[in-house]
Amino acid sequence: IKASHAQKEAEAERLKAQQEARAAQAVSDFLRKDLLESMAPYAVQKQDITVRSWLDDTSAKLEGRFENEPLIEAQIRYSLGKSYFNLGVYDLAEKHLIRAYALQLEKSGNKNIDTLNTMEMLGSVYMKMGLYGEAENLFNQTISGRKEVLSADDPNTLSTMNELAVSYLSSGQYDKAENLYNEALAIREKIFGENGTFTLLMTGNLADVYRLQ
Repeated sequence: IKASHAQKEAEAERLKAQQEARAAQAVSDFLRKDLLESMAPYAVQKQDITVRSWLDDTSAKLEGRFENEPLIEAQIRYSLGKSYFNLGVYDLAEKHLIRAYALQLEKSGNKNIDTLNTMEMLGSVYMKMGLYGEAENLFNQTISGRKEVLSADDPNTLSTMNELAVSYLSSGQYDKAENLYNEALAIREKIFGENGTFTLLMTGNLADVYRLQ
């Protein structure tokens, strides 16, 4: 019975890995094909291709494309949302990330790595937009989820803790920022030592809080 159970678990993991590989390939194929089409000679002659124009064109082509493959659509929207964020186009970043988050939440739940990544990215968008309450809510959920799925000392968890502390700092909630930085500092000291690079960076962040108080 134990062997049968182990075999079923192994088969489930194998199927999951295959699904994730197919999804990653589908995302890559869609984005690469669209980029190559955008850079084709006839297209370049018509207009100057920029990152923003490519993102806008790709976004338009995405609509209705993956209605039966929601998680693939979500991954593509996450990539587009992150790209728009990097360009400072926060309204369009928000649009893609909200849709990606909704799809992932429905299909994978809130304790899924991809869902948590999108949650954090959307929080970063809201922080840039000055919507600190919305950002902090998403960051807190991400931290809680990553502590459960990964660990409290995982680099991704610590990264989100830093994002949340920055949001607290930006919105004048200095006590909350100080407490969070102290929590993160204790974890980093345990992992990297008192003189570790990441520990010193966190110490510098904490010094900024004391300076602003």
